[in-house]
Amino acid sequence: MRPKTPMETAYMPDAFATLQDTARQMLGGLQALPRLRAAVLAGKRPAPPHPSLQIPALAAALAVLVTGVLLVGQFLGPAPTDNIRTFSAGEDAQAALLAQADVPQGGLTVTQGRPVSEFSLLFATGAGANFPLIGWQGQAYRMLKRPAALKQSALGGSLGEIQTFTDEPALAEDAWQGLVSNAVAQGTPVYRVSGISADTAVAAEVDGNLRLFQRFTFAQYGATGDLADVLDIRGGVESLDLSGVGEITDRATVRALVDTLLNSAAYMGEDVPRGKQSLTIRLSDGFSLQMLVSGDTLGACGAWACPDFIQAYEAAAGGE
Repeated sequence: MRPKTPMETAYMPDAFATLQDTARQMLGGLQALPRLRAAVLAGKRPAPPHPSLQIPALAAALAVLVTGVLLVGQFLGPAPTDNIRTFSAGEDAQAALLAQADVPQGGLTVTQGRPVSEFSLLFATGAGANFPLIGWQGQAYRMLKRPAALKQSALGGSLGEIQTFTDEPALAEDAWQGLVSNAVAQGTPVYRVSGISADTAVAAEVDGNLRLFQRFTFAQYGATGDLADVLDIRGGVESLDLSGVGEITDRATVRALVDTLLNSAAYMGEDVPRGKQSLTIRLSDGFSLQMLVSGDTLGACGAWACPDFIQAYEAAAGGE
C-alpha cells in the first residue's frame, strides 16, 4: 500500500465525513424491516428515497468533488513558467544586468567599444627579495621585462663598467658611487639609451641580451628634484595606456597629458604605489616605460600625487 501524501493526510478525513453524511441522506429511506428482507429474497427492488432527499445529497457530493479539486490545485501550486526578462538600452542597462545576475555593484563593467587594457607589470622581479637592478652614482634602475633584447642602434655612450656585483646591493653603500648590480656581471659596460636622459633609463647586457633599466626607488636611493628629473620623456611619447581606462594615441592629447603629469606631480615620498593599475608610456623609439598607479598617485622612482593628470586622462579617454 502506498504511503499517504500530506494532502491526503490533511484533507481526506473531512471529505470522508461529508461522504458519510451524504450516504445517510441517500439511503435514509431504507429500514431493516421484515418486509424489506422479504422483498430482497423475492427479487424485488425497494422503493427509492423521495426525490426531495436525493437533490441535496447530489449537491453535497458535487461540492465535495469541487472542493477536492481546488485543494489539490492549492497544494501543488502553479505550474512553473520560463520568465524572460528584457531590458531597454540606455543608462540603466548595467544596473539591470547587475540585478539579474545578483552581482554586487562594481563587480561587472560594461564598456562602450573602447578596448581597455588589463594591468600588466612591466618591471622585472627577482628570485629573492631584491629586483634586478643597476646602481649608478647613487641612483637605482630596475630592469624591465620588455624588450627582451634591445637593439644596438638604441644605445648611446658608455657610462662605465659594473665594478661591484653583489646579491645584497643595499649593503654595498660605497659601491653606489660607481656602478653596482645584482643582475649585470662585473666588468659589463652600462650604456645610455638614445633619446632618453641617463637619469631616466640605462641599458646593459644580461645573459647575452641588452636589457633596459628604468629609474626606480631602491632602499634610500630614490628621487631628487621634480618628476621630470627622473622621468625625462617630454617630446618622445607615442602613446599612453592607463590600465582599466584605455589607451590614448592622439599625439596632441598625449603631449598635453605628459605636460600635465610632469608639471603638476607633487612628490609624496619614496614608497612606490602598490595598486593593481599602471600607466604604460610607449616611446617613439619602440620601447616603453611604466609607472604604477593607485588612485591619483603614480610612482616608479618615488610616489607622485597628480589628480589633475588622472582627471584629464579619464576625460580624454572618454572623448577620444
